[in-house]
Amino acid sequence: MNKFSIDIKGIHCTGCVNLIKLVLEDDINLLEVSVDPLNNKANFLATDADEILIKKLDLVFKTTLEKYEYSNLIKL
Repeated sequence: MNKFSIDIKGIHCTGCVNLIKLVLEDDINLLEVSVDPLNNKANFLATDADEILIKKLDLVFKTTLEKYEYSNLIKL
């Protein structure tokens, strides 16, 4: 299991934070998701290989989280 961080554009309120956290946990099975609206970042744990994780993030940010944009996937 690895810890990752991503930047997220488009976070405006607590509702955004809750939606992003819920979708990342429920739709792509990430663990210990924390979303920081002040720094526009999310941190989480993932068991998937990096390339599979990127595919899952790409899909969820093009569909369910289409109002937001992620970038800079970094393994911590």
